[in-house]
Amino acid sequence: MSRARSLIRRLRILIARRPPEVLAILPVYNVAEYLQECLDSLFAQDFSDFVVVAVNDGSSDGSGSILERAAKKDRRLIVINQANRGLGAARNRALALWRSRPAARPRYVTFLDSDDVLPPGAIGALRGSLKRTGSDLAVGSIERFTDDASKTWRPSWSVIAHDEERQATSITEFPLALMDIVACNRMVTRTFWDSTIGAFPEGVVYEDHVPMLTLYTRATRFDMLTQVTYLWRKREDGSSLAQQKRELQNLLDRTAAKRLGLREIGRLGSRAVTSAYARRVLAIDLYGFIIEGDLRNDAYWEALRAFALPFAAIADEDMPIWLAINSRHAVAAWLLAHGRRESLIALSTAEDKRVQLAETPAGETVLATTVEAADADMPLAVRQFNDRQAQPLVRVVGVREGAGELVLTLRVRIREADPTTITAVALKRTTGDGVLATGKRTSDERWDLTITAVDLAAATQRDPGNSIELRVTVLDDWHRSAPIRVTRKPLAKMKDASALTGILVDAEHGALHSIHPA
Repeated sequence: MSRARSLIRRLRILIARRPPEVLAILPVYNVAEYLQECLDSLFAQDFSDFVVVAVNDGSSDGSGSILERAAKKDRRLIVINQANRGLGAARNRALALWRSRPAARPRYVTFLDSDDVLPPGAIGALRGSLKRTGSDLAVGSIERFTDDASKTWRPSWSVIAHDEERQATSITEFPLALMDIVACNRMVTRTFWDSTIGAFPEGVVYEDHVPMLTLYTRATRFDMLTQVTYLWRKREDGSSLAQQKRELQNLLDRTAAKRLGLREIGRLGSRAVTSAYARRVLAIDLYGFIIEGDLRNDAYWEALRAFALPFAAIADEDMPIWLAINSRHAVAAWLLAHGRRESLIALSTAEDKRVQLAETPAGETVLATTVEAADADMPLAVRQFNDRQAQPLVRVVGVREGAGELVLTLRVRIREADPTTITAVALKRTTGDGVLATGKRTSDERWDLTITAVDLAAATQRDPGNSIELRVTVLDDWHRSAPIRVTRKPLAKMKDASALTGILVDAEHGALHSIHPA
């Protein structure tokens, strides 16, 4: 039996049973190292009424064989083989298969990349949200992870877009949804996809940017979930991405996608939505090309400026956009848009992250990225640290117990600031002026603080929920506090207190104190 006839037969079986509720589209190209983990995460989902169409896009590393073996084990997997045509064409091939048979089309469609992973409950969470609200699409949060899973984190743009649960919202009600235009963390109703997008662009990089943006702008309503529904791998060979950003054609493709996006945004006539899109491009899309690109190549420089100019112009007319962006990214974008080539090259190649204190028109002392004297005309809103960026990051990395006292070793830093600019740290009670411990620097980012067990117990008893904070001083004259949470548990309830980092044993009071950033 030919492969085409076999595929048709499998489709007929699915139709006879009834159409599955969800279609998951999986393009595959030379990901043998990661593919089985991806498939395992798919078929371990608690919601099982779905079909996966995997398009093997000319793989040469054994990915095709992995797919064929998996398809024999689980009838929900349908495999299509084709010569290499790119991500957009692979997704379109899967969409076309189901579009040709209306009676067999699932109600919802979702996408994933074959080197990534779905966390448990992901498909069920997205589908459940759509069933409850009747929205056109639902978007889950994203978590990134390294190849060896030793590190996981949520990108800042995902934190912003998914800061709280939003059901049946719209782009005019929540413009910052535009911070998240990833293709693989969302589920779309079939009818809305077909009437709004239909197919991905082919033969270009960044083929998903405009379709994902358009889903927001054309949706009557959509859902933004706080739940993480997609695990996005950061591959160890990520240097290839940096190499791609040095290519002029890659930059031109990105620019074209963002200009199309800006045109689609302009159709709404909403200043707030336009500002949110400009913020996204200046904060996220542009910076990678600045850092990785060949700024001394004239053609590349001019193309990069052309990319930045329309979005920087929007921010210049709406200064809070600049302040919302990480100041180092904002400074880089401003220098680019205003033609300060040498200053930008110096900034992009500098290893140190210089900061200085500045005074706002209202008389407030703030942290700001240091710039060259030639760029003193740069508005303070561009250079100023925003609240999130200025918040100290504190991590308990060690605990030592002595005679009647405890020594905490903390890692203390501030985003985009050289750690040596932190000049003092102190542990103090949240209320009142009592200082429990003054820090002693042991390395650029590490500080030791000695506190008596009695003082710690007293602080806990006063306000067991959130009793102490770390006061961080920068350049001797700027202060910000990071809350530290203290909890107490009887020692009898702990199986192995000595093995827990950040756990303090108060022998005198028979209690165990857990200290960690709130």
